[in-house]
Amino acid sequence: MVFHWDEACNQAFETIKELLITAPILGHFDPEKDTLVEADSSGHATGGLLLQKDKNNNWQPVAYYSKKHSPTEANYPIHDKELLAIVRCLEAWAPELRMVRKFTVLTDHKNLQYFYRERQLSERQVRWSEFLSRFDFSLEWKPGKTMGKPDALSRREQDLPANYDDERIRSRFIRLFQSKHLQSTGHRLQPAVLQAILDRIAACESDRAISRATGASRNTVAKLRLSLEFWGVPYPPRCVRLGRPSILRQAQREGLQAYLNGSPGAYMDEMRDFLYDEYDVRISLASVYRELEKMRWSRKLATKRAKEQSEPLRRLYLARMAQHYKAEQIVALDESACNERTGDRKYGWSPIGEPVELSHSFRRSERWSLLPAMTIDGYISYKIFQGAITSEILEDFLEFQVLPFCNPHPGPASVIVLDNASIHRSERVRVLCQSAGVLLEYLPPYSPDFNPIEKSFKQLKGWMKRNSAQAENFIDFGVFLEYAAQLVCCNINCRSWFHRCGYPY
Repeated sequence: MVFHWDEACNQAFETIKELLITAPILGHFDPEKDTLVEADSSGHATGGLLLQKDKNNNWQPVAYYSKKHSPTEANYPIHDKELLAIVRCLEAWAPELRMVRKFTVLTDHKNLQYFYRERQLSERQVRWSEFLSRFDFSLEWKPGKTMGKPDALSRREQDLPANYDDERIRSRFIRLFQSKHLQSTGHRLQPAVLQAILDRIAACESDRAISRATGASRNTVAKLRLSLEFWGVPYPPRCVRLGRPSILRQAQREGLQAYLNGSPGAYMDEMRDFLYDEYDVRISLASVYRELEKMRWSRKLATKRAKEQSEPLRRLYLARMAQHYKAEQIVALDESACNERTGDRKYGWSPIGEPVELSHSFRRSERWSLLPAMTIDGYISYKIFQGAITSEILEDFLEFQVLPFCNPHPGPASVIVLDNASIHRSERVRVLCQSAGVLLEYLPPYSPDFNPIEKSFKQLKGWMKRNSAQAENFIDFGVFLEYAAQLVCCNINCRSWFHRCGYPY
């Protein structure tokens, strides 16, 4: 045989060499470099990459990971599969990842960010949480279309089910009804002809041969064959509808719940798009509403939370307060503004389909300020006046109306809690508290939910709405406000408010 090597062969050889030397190669792991983990899960396997920055500041792969799911893992809901992918990658590279100061984990499942909040976990998730707590990492979301590498590793051909005998999907192919549970619609053929067709079907004869031998049409024979395969009887059972069928499977409902936990403000069309993107399920908005009713979820007025909140600072504050103070040592102090519109009701009743109107005064009324100090036994002192609160008013109130009721630390009523308003951080406030032996503690930024006095404001204004008609019996709104504060917030047990804000008994 003559060996031929022409220019085309040489060009192909050079192209192969170029592809080989320019393809990404694995780098050596260096604990001093920035580290990234990409993890993804498909229905049947997990995949992941371990990457680090190279000398050109580009992400270079250090290791690859892929493993198919067990039959049990294949039945996990989607959020557990995505979390399993992260756990598996961290298990595989645990020695390396424990050497770095901090690393980042990328996932294309945005709902995993919901696990940053407190929630009730399953036993499996509790075990994973204990394992993940050994690592210092941050979780970031990345669109699925940009996560091609871990997605490809989770969809390798050898990891996918080859046929229906695979244990991961075999349990999903079951007959919902047995033959004895079904009722036939009645025979259209003579019993002898029907029996002859059934015998020939059992003998694996073709539809054409059975049709010629029995005189039945090929279409009839084909329908009988399909009915036997699907239902186990010659004719399909009579269809009796027992109401609207369920659209979503349990795993899909759990995925929708996880999505709503992470995005509670989502619209129903966004839920519909989520179900299509995650599960390839197309349903109408009316069906989304029905599924929410089945899940016993409803849309309600949301409590606003500032995006600027710092969770590390909030956790540190709660830990410090729980470690060093008791609820009886806390004196909560803050201010609130009220006017005649405070008593206006915002909700009303009307027939379905008709609007509701409430008559209110649109005239701008005078502003009244309430400046109280509260312990576990309610308001120990308060000041009510017209206009806004200034630093001078606050300092005088603190000196003459609050500190006389306080004790040097660590006695009861010896720690004053304030928010981060500028008038609360004046030098005179610090000096007054220091001279009285009282400690000052400031709330984390944007954390009014840690101040129990905010709950008293809510209780007070709720009472004013319910009893707004009584305001006409007082000389002015300030007297009505003082009456409400004395009745609602003085000489009451506020321990539950302090407890819900994180202050131990």
